[in-house]
Amino acid sequence: MLSETETDAELEYRAGNFGEACELYGKMLLQLDSSAKLERIELLKKLGASQQRAALYQESLNTYETLLELQDQNGIRDAEKIVTYLKLAKAHDQCSQQPQAEIEFRIAHKLATSLLPLQHVIRKSVIASYATWLIKTDGDKSVLRNLKQEMKEALGAENGEADKEVTLAPSTQGVLVGRSEYTKPTAEHDLEKNGLDCEFRRSAENTGSHASIPLSANKTSNDNNTGRDWSDLPIHTQPSMRGTARSYFKTQSSTELDKAIKEENSWTRRLIRFAPIAICAFVFALFVTSLVNEPSSKELPPFVQALVGKTFATTDGSMSITVGKDGLMLTGTGLKKKVRPVVWKGSFSDELRLIKGEYANYLWLTPIEHGLQDTTGLKFWDENSEETKTTRAMNIVAAGAQSFYQNNHRYPIASEAKNLFSYHNPCTNKIEAVRTYSFNTYSLDSKIKDKKLDVRMMRGESFEQEMSPEPGTVAMLSVINKPHGRVELPNQPIECQYAYLHAYDRNGQMILCPTTEVPLVLSLEKGVTQRPEDKTVTGRFSNASLAIAQGSPPSSALVLLKYIGCALLVLALAGYLVWIRVSSLKN
Repeated sequence: MLSETETDAELEYRAGNFGEACELYGKMLLQLDSSAKLERIELLKKLGASQQRAALYQESLNTYETLLELQDQNGIRDAEKIVTYLKLAKAHDQCSQQPQAEIEFRIAHKLATSLLPLQHVIRKSVIASYATWLIKTDGDKSVLRNLKQEMKEALGAENGEADKEVTLAPSTQGVLVGRSEYTKPTAEHDLEKNGLDCEFRRSAENTGSHASIPLSANKTSNDNNTGRDWSDLPIHTQPSMRGTARSYFKTQSSTELDKAIKEENSWTRRLIRFAPIAICAFVFALFVTSLVNEPSSKELPPFVQALVGKTFATTDGSMSITVGKDGLMLTGTGLKKKVRPVVWKGSFSDELRLIKGEYANYLWLTPIEHGLQDTTGLKFWDENSEETKTTRAMNIVAAGAQSFYQNNHRYPIASEAKNLFSYHNPCTNKIEAVRTYSFNTYSLDSKIKDKKLDVRMMRGESFEQEMSPEPGTVAMLSVINKPHGRVELPNQPIECQYAYLHAYDRNGQMILCPTTEVPLVLSLEKGVTQRPEDKTVTGRFSNASLAIAQGSPPSSALVLLKYIGCALLVLALAGYLVWIRVSSLKN
């Protein structure tokens, strides 16, 4: 009877009557005995195909979910489940569940490229379907390029032109078959810094001969430096001698005058002459910078406008700051208020108020890359910072482990967690598996927590065998209880009732709570995630007045020193001008 119904169902399917085929396959499933698991698997495959042809997409999705669960329970090989994953991905796509569809496509692609030959028809079908879905949904371009390359290699291998070894696409190497806790990575764009090349760009004195004029006719030729003998010079030439002497002294005066002019035009004298002008310009610039920055309107300066609409939070999430056009919204444990901060513009009035001490009790916030920072070094990070993305990934893994606990009444051991959880590392911009470690205890009661281990973990000690963590790493430690000691009994259930997670920042250092400097460690126990609480941040900002500055917070001492320096420069300039006047009168 069962075979006749199955024949009728196949005939209806071939005739295009997919609705009738679905009804017949459904009746056959109800008539099957519970022990006929393999027959049920085959009927579910046919029912799912009929439902998809009949446009019953949600029903086909449920059918393939049931089929996959049944295959897992009966130990069906992974190679035989590839088609199920592919069908399940298409069903999610038809139900407009694109994130789930991407998970199933990735798993099907991972299994197909790992277990099937290069030219296998199912492998090529998985690659083609996955690529078609990426084109349709405008998905990850790098994954699409890798799939196209794999298809070319498969077609080349079919024609005998491909190499014997095929390397898996980088985008698929990090995909794990943990479907329920998978999170789609966010595409990150690398930031490049441009350098500027700098280029650099690149008097003979006229010597004159002066005749030596002899001053006495009685001197020898050597004394007079001439070749003529002056001993027979007639006496009537004495007036000419007096004129020659006057010319000589006139020449000597001209030389001294030239020397004085040269000294007057030297760079030192020029520097002295231009010093008062430079002092005047400097003093004028100091005052002008303050006057120019005087606010002429109520519009926010550009560095504040760049913060509007963004939310900044501490690494542990104890407090967040949302910047708006009309002020800041502070949110935290027991804190939710809106404040209007003072914006430092460096104006003359701002500096006067600073000198008067009006900003003495203000908390200053300054923008940094991907965040805000106060005067104590406390940082609030935005959504795009590496610290925020790493802590978010750690929290998602913790949520996944808690979901596993609800289903299995225990936490996953190291090997399970490694296959279940993957995340997008913001420092390496890659999909990576969570670093997993295990620690063995030997308590007779698996629910008794190892207090010494708990203190060490919450203090921020590294996990056992955890060496040189890389930036952006998320690590998980599963505590496994072996009540019978180091000897494992046959069929002994694995007990893991506790787990710990921590993560590392861009410098490879463990992420800490913002003010207490306590490592941000998540402790998983009995379905509850415990984390260090830092209430000092909200306490500091609850009643404080806030101010925002573009650079480092202004110092009243430096501003006062600036004005004192200006006054001294003005007095020095006045004294210099008086000295110049007195010196000119004396000369």
